[in-house]
Amino acid sequence: MTLRLEGDSRKLFATLDIREYLAPSMATLNATFEVDYDLLVNKLRGEIDRFVEEIRQVEPADPEWAEH
Repeated sequence: MTLRLEGDSRKLFATLDIREYLAPSMATLNATFEVDYDLLVNKLRGEIDRFVEEIRQVEPADPEWAEH
């Protein structure tokens, strides 16, 4: 999955590319849409903060090979 942001001082465009291998070929979804810069940045920051907090709460499991 690729998220690309492009724009100028007036408009911001987000392009999302999703590729997945489905035997015997590759499936691709591509979409470009205009986004509000302030809303995108604020939402993205909040989601990144939430993700980081969730990762911090994960307790690592013992690897299978270490079981007795």
